[in-house]
Amino acid sequence: MLRFATSTASRVILCASLVSLGLLSSPRASAKVDLSQDSSAYQGSYWSVQGHLGLTTGFEDGHVESPGPSLGLSLRLASVLSLADFQVSALGSNYSTAWQGTSIGVTRVSVGGEAHIHPFFLLTLQNSYLGNWLAGIYGSIGADLDLTVLDELPMEADFGWHVGLGMDFPLTDPNNGTSTWLGVAYRIKFLEVMGPAGEETDFGEHTIVFTIGYRDNDINFMRLPIPSEFNETSDKPGE
Repeated sequence: MLRFATSTASRVILCASLVSLGLLSSPRASAKVDLSQDSSAYQGSYWSVQGHLGLTTGFEDGHVESPGPSLGLSLRLASVLSLADFQVSALGSNYSTAWQGTSIGVTRVSVGGEAHIHPFFLLTLQNSYLGNWLAGIYGSIGADLDLTVLDELPMEADFGWHVGLGMDFPLTDPNNGTSTWLGVAYRIKFLEVMGPAGEETDFGEHTIVFTIGYRDNDINFMRLPIPSEFNETSDKPGE
């Protein structure tokens, strides 16, 4: 299974890179903004403060799920072209599930981190809204410390992990130095907690979350010179 997943991921990344190179070779593949000289021009590197609002539900067979709200905050740091993109976050969720004929309330706070992989990272060099949107598509993997309360049972601390997919889109011009981004992501969490009957029970989750984020490009130590071929003819984002 791991070998299949690894080979599949490699093929996806290779195909994404080829598509990115094809788009970059088009007549609109570069930007009027000099990405190598303008300290505010967006290169995919930034620090960000983000707010999250979403919906969470369990996913185990035999459970009748009732989704509930999720609310959270996060800090995010990305290197040039978002080749390294890490996020630390706290997300609280509340929903209910039917377990053996009894309705159970699930309240959970997840504190952890995740890494994002951007298959279309090369399109950041295109410096357009379309390029930034495609470059903002990512896969994620992370781990959390999960604090869970089931009905009136004592709080339990467990470690879980999650995988997901997401994308971010700029609402304002990122070449201004600071910008606002909108994102949406889906993730699936794998976690075992002590169930109502005193047994270890799977209590995994599906979560869909919308993100609003403030990004600041002022991370000069993460900037690199951009080849002049990408700085000649294309329009700035929004033009």
